Amino acid sequence: MKKLFLIAAAVLASCASNESVSSDYVEVPQFGKGIAEVKTQQGTVAGYIEDGTYIYKGIKYAVAERFCPPTDPPSWEGVKPTRAFGSTAMQASHEISSDIDEFAYQWTDGYFSEDCLHLNIWTPGINDGKKRPVLFWIHGGGYSAGSGQQLPAYDGRNISKRGDVVFVTVNHRLNILGFLDLSAYGEKYKYSGNVGMLDLVAALKWVHNNIEAFGGDPGNVTIMGQSGGGGKVSNLLVMPSAKGLFHKACIQSGSSLSGQTSEQSRATGKAIVEASGLKIDDFVKLPYSKLTEIVGAGGAFRLSPTVDGEVIPMQIEEALNHGASKDIPLMVGSNFNEFSTSPDNTGMTEEQAIKALDSMYNGKGSEFVSLFRKTYPEMEPRDMVEIDTRSRPGAIRQALVKSAQGGAPVYLYQFKYMSPAQDGIFRCPHNMEIAFFFDNVARQYGFTGGTPEGQQLGHDMCDARISFARTGVPSSKGLPEWKPFSQDSRNTMVFDVKSECLEGHDKDLVEFISANAVPMTGFPRR
Repeated sequence: MKKLFLIAAAVLASCASNESVSSDYVEVPQFGKGIAEVKTQQGTVAGYIEDGTYIYKGIKYAVAERFCPPTDPPSWEGVKPTRAFGSTAMQASHEISSDIDEFAYQWTDGYFSEDCLHLNIWTPGINDGKKRPVLFWIHGGGYSAGSGQQLPAYDGRNISKRGDVVFVTVNHRLNILGFLDLSAYGEKYKYSGNVGMLDLVAALKWVHNNIEAFGGDPGNVTIMGQSGGGGKVSNLLVMPSAKGLFHKACIQSGSSLSGQTSEQSRATGKAIVEASGLKIDDFVKLPYSKLTEIVGAGGAFRLSPTVDGEVIPMQIEEALNHGASKDIPLMVGSNFNEFSTSPDNTGMTEEQAIKALDSMYNGKGSEFVSLFRKTYPEMEPRDMVEIDTRSRPGAIRQALVKSAQGGAPVYLYQFKYMSPAQDGIFRCPHNMEIAFFFDNVARQYGFTGGTPEGQQLGHDMCDARISFARTGVPSSKGLPEWKPFSQDSRNTMVFDVKSECLEGHDKDLVEFISANAVPMTGFPRR
């Protein structure tokens, strides 16, 4: 009898213990043998499942010798785990600035390596025969910095789940190792000035060949990029090797219509090699730290793709005028402030603004104010000084070139939401829109503010991006009709707490800025 009592007591204790555990139970991602396994052309990879999303990180899409084009990665036997981000391109670590910026951005440099050709995938399902739209994200950072895992805004879980789409981010070679033109030193280095772009083509080829197993449609790929990533998208639009690998394109705060010539890039490459005092065979073997020392502080940032007549056959605008990517729908836009905000402008009066504007517009500050007030009557005097003067004109110009093709439509936007985060210090700067397009407003709360109205705008913008990727037409239940941009109807979707699609609302102001603004110098690294 005593033995039965002890057994019963143990069972009751066990039940009580299980109840205690279950009440505090947190569901963790699933991973392990036989879970989230996908067969690629090179071998089988294993990711993990988090809240219904299949996630794969650090998949090697290519390998490359220094200064040479990428080649297919080696195959393997067995199952390769792909649950942690791969290495990122060699670059300078981001400079720790202030608590405000670090809390806002939450930069993640990862670990740097020359073996950096990796991509990451978020998908709602695998091996299920479904053909979901594929969104291929190219990070910012000019052509010198950044990675596909750099910001919380880049996380693909929310957009993948919300839109039943496959989301891909990518790392590729940057700065010296991605864009230093050594073509003057022989056939081996013929493409060295563009290998960073050829890496992206290799990644798109990998997606084309493998994404169906991850639930994606290789016949419906949308390339997207912000800042330097937008410049990369601009170049991909005219690269013959990328043709057929994507079907829609989005450019955020990074419109580009031109690049350096072969003569310019080759001269830069020769000058750098000569500065080293070494023969080319010894130069290419130098440690990365020594290469950056020779190039000089900030020098790598000036390296960019080269119009070499082959990889990039002609200047972007010229190629578009000849019909390049004529059948590719385009979404392009910019943010209200971009790089121009400063806490020092808080409380600025109109008189102070005019004084500053006189120096910015060759003594025509009052004329600017008149146009600004007509365009944005609700804005503050500081906004006159802080309005973006480069990205918006560039986006409009790219939209004009695209619409002149008479092919697939182009949709223009202006992101105008003023972030309330950290007492509104940021306004509407560079990078802000990314979290909204990918439904990560709450995830990057230190930058966006994460308010209910901000999250709702993020839902609406994300839905528009998903719709664009699926059909080529951006639409959302929470937004007004987004009309295409044309030569005659310069429609712009203005994203804000109350979004509007406006026709030519800032045409006179932008034309004044383009004609009178004193050129900016430099370009922030991120």
